[in-house]
Amino acid sequence: MKLTLEALQVLDAIEQHGSFAAAAEALFKVPSALTYTVQKLEQGLAWPSTTAAATARG
Repeated sequence: MKLTLEALQVLDAIEQHGSFAAAAEALFKVPSALTYTVQKLEQGLAWPSTTAAATARG
């Protein structure tokens, strides 16, 4: 997946709101849509996101 404006907005929202659920609410999306976007970025960039790891721990 290419790094798109939408993907950057998703990453920014996760960082600002501290969780996938809160970020999804702010972006008017379901949490699974954000998870999908982050996973596609990780696969496309061959880079594990620290955002996903940090929010998974709570």
